[in-house]
Amino acid sequence: MMNNAYKGFLLIIFIFTSVFLKSQDCSANTYPDQIFSHYSDRDTLNEKNFLSNTAFYAELAGNGGVYSVNYDRRIFGNDKNSFNLRIGIGYIPSKEYNDDIFIPFEILMVTRKGKHHPEFGLGVTMENRPERSGTWEPYLFGRIGYRFQNPDGGWLFRIGFTPFISYFNDYVGADHLIYPFGGISLGYSF
Repeated sequence: MMNNAYKGFLLIIFIFTSVFLKSQDCSANTYPDQIFSHYSDRDTLNEKNFLSNTAFYAELAGNGGVYSVNYDRRIFGNDKNSFNLRIGIGYIPSKEYNDDIFIPFEILMVTRKGKHHPEFGLGVTMENRPERSGTWEPYLFGRIGYRFQNPDGGWLFRIGFTPFISYFNDYVGADHLIYPFGGISLGYSF
């Protein structure tokens, strides 16, 4: 079961890496130091176009259970898009079973101009199922959302459609493959 989860997660990383490499401007006049220019001093010339690099936020619903706390960090990007890695921990209290723990991992693509940003993501949420001997069950998910984030940092607001895909989960009802879901987040970026 877990082997399929790892294959799914590696597929997600491969897709996002392919999108990033395809989006690079590799013309004859482009040098390797210009491809990853967000690590150079050239950022200071156009700093209003770049998002702050780090964010912490709480999410209600979404891919981390009833609620989750999350860390989001820009890992690479170009002058138009930023690719962020997100990890969190979530919780669902249960009266019938033991409480469930969720750990969402996500790769996000966010535009990098202004304060209003569409964001797209793919990831996997690992759920600890105490009633099934504490096994970890993977859920694939996608994200299409809106993100308000000032390039200089400060308050962060997100809202998104986050459907779960139950491909790897044999105990989820066989009548559905995709479960529509959504979430709303509030936090701080710097």
